[in-house]
Amino acid sequence: MTQADIDNGGVVNPALAYNNTASVTTNQGTQDPNGDPDANDSDSASVHIVQDPRVTLTKTATGADGTANAAGDVINYTIAVANAGNMTLTGVAVADPSVSGLAYVSGDTDSDGKLDLTKPGPTRRVTP
Repeated sequence: MTQADIDNGGVVNPALAYNNTASVTTNQGTQDPNGDPDANDSDSASVHIVQDPRVTLTKTATGADGTANAAGDVINYTIAVANAGNMTLTGVAVADPSVSGLAYVSGDTDSDGKLDLTKPGPTRRVTP
């Protein structure tokens, strides 16, 4: 399974599944004339894909001089947004009516306009 399988084009689908079919063929193949015995076979397996589009937001504030104890003191805010789920997030917009001039700092590690995952992604395991 790949990240693209989980992302499903950005569409959340509770019925999403990963389907895989394995086949075996032999030189003896299907026997004539009625197909029995058959020395070929295939089988499929399907697993439900759990999509978890989830985001967290943390806001912190500090006084520019360490305290906010007088009129006119500057308060610095930091707003952190993290992708805490397993889907790549798109169209991320942060707004704060108390803060103007929000500046994007980081989070899109490959510059594709998407909020990347902040935890290790899925692994693919094949066992004999």
